[in-house]
Amino acid sequence: MKAKQQSLIYFWDHRTVYIGMLPDIEEHRLASAALIISLDKPFTIRNRELGLEESCMSALIPPGFAHETLYDHTPVAVISLEPESNDYAIVCQLMHRQASECLFDLKNEAKAIEDMQNIYRTQPGAAESSHTINSILYMDEPDMLEPKPIDKRIRKAMEIMRENPAKSHSLESLAEKVFLSSTRFTHLFKDETGVPIRRYRQWLRFRQAIQQITSGETMTAAAMQAGFTDSAHFSRAFRSMFGLKPSVLFRKSNPVKTFVS
Repeated sequence: MKAKQQSLIYFWDHRTVYIGMLPDIEEHRLASAALIISLDKPFTIRNRELGLEESCMSALIPPGFAHETLYDHTPVAVISLEPESNDYAIVCQLMHRQASECLFDLKNEAKAIEDMQNIYRTQPGAAESSHTINSILYMDEPDMLEPKPIDKRIRKAMEIMRENPAKSHSLESLAEKVFLSSTRFTHLFKDETGVPIRRYRQWLRFRQAIQQITSGETMTAAAMQAGFTDSAHFSRAFRSMFGLKPSVLFRKSNPVKTFVS
């Protein structure tokens, strides 16, 4: 594959996929779980504190897990498995081995690699790509696609935030809308989704900003429209979550094509 082939980002309501080249990424913590599939050669997941250093072709990273990713100039697919879907729980069952909190070696790995290589090469639309990714994650078992039973109060709060990610949804206001105390709401949200509410809210804002940037909006305008105070705030928060500056991902030498369902 050509090193400078156009990168792809797919947005669906409850899933985001990046396919393309990435640099080695310093320690970071994602707000969603992520299934990483190499399209060419092994990459490495590392956590120095835990003594974790695993080379693999596929890895499942749990939400909030601190890690470095060393890609060594290989194209990868990064599938974000968001809390309100079944994706994470299902994919956990499809991994062969565990090291620390991470899981490695997807059972249908060879097929998954071939499928993601095909998407990277042919750049199909959102509908066709969604079907392909569902076949990887759910092994063509459509019954598994039903939403998992998250507590209805937490699901309502998530829907409120999704409707307008840029709005300053305070912890207190959300708790009040779902008839919970702030303390109970905070704990229940983390228990049900695996991530703190502030991290989840920030993830929604990143989704919105990234979609606008890849559609041609300036980084400053996209950041402010998504609820960040300015581009500096956006850049700091982006680096904290993804381990690299947004300018690295969205530079001219890494053209990105966006597909939105």
